[in-house]
Amino acid sequence: MDVSDKFLTAADQTFKQLAQTPNMGRVREFNNPNLVDVRQQAVKGFKNYLVFYRTIDCGCGNFESSAW
Repeated sequence: MDVSDKFLTAADQTFKQLAQTPNMGRVREFNNPNLVDVRQQAVKGFKNYLVFYRTIDCGCGNFESSAW
């Protein structure tokens, strides 16, 4: 398995883990008020690749996350 395949697998696992435990990422503080409650989580095994996301209560008992 080459590095790109390992990264895609690790990213997929990270996204699935975030979907199950959305508050596991560290809350970041930015000067921009539009970035309130943005969280950060590294892709497992690729610490230099970060996922920034915000949890959103969709009113259905689950959380959706919007990642950039």
